[in-house]
Amino acid sequence: DTAVHRRQCVVVMTGETGLPLAPAKVWRLLRRGPADYDETIARYWQGLVAAFRGAGIDDNAAQEKAFLAAKKIPALLDPFVADRFEFANVKRALVRLVGSEAAAIEILCKNPSLLLDGSGSVEGKTAAQLKSEAQLKQLADLATSPPLLLLATASVLAASGVSIDDASRFIEKLV
Repeated sequence: DTAVHRRQCVVVMTGETGLPLAPAKVWRLLRRGPADYDETIARYWQGLVAAFRGAGIDDNAAQEKAFLAAKKIPALLDPFVADRFEFANVKRALVRLVGSEAAAIEILCKNPSLLLDGSGSVEGKTAAQLKSEAQLKQLADLATSPPLLLLATASVLAASGVSIDDASRFIEKLV
């Protein structure tokens, strides 16, 4: 039998130099250009993606989940604020508490601030507490989104007896 067996290799480092890469949208999020490459931030990006990688989640989906988390909390990629090694500890603690990697990733998607707070912030909590806190965090994020704030502002102005023209001008200034 002359069959050649090939193993798939997981690429950890890429690029011509072998340094870790982060997608262009991550650098734009951090208001940096390709010339502003920072290996530390690229490593933080890799750690963040790893926190969202799991069973049934391909690398593209993990990167998208990590990007959404970084978009909500850019400090996740800041080495002066975050600890990339703690990302794995938080995920590990969540998996232990909620019983599955998929449930842990779902909680991280709804409440990525847990990655900043560290594994100590999840210790001593029940799965139900973690899930309800994540749900509340997600609702709070939605409630502070610009379209809902504009709707709430318009409702308050209308209830206050402000004319529609005045309310429109005020909202245009906000946008």
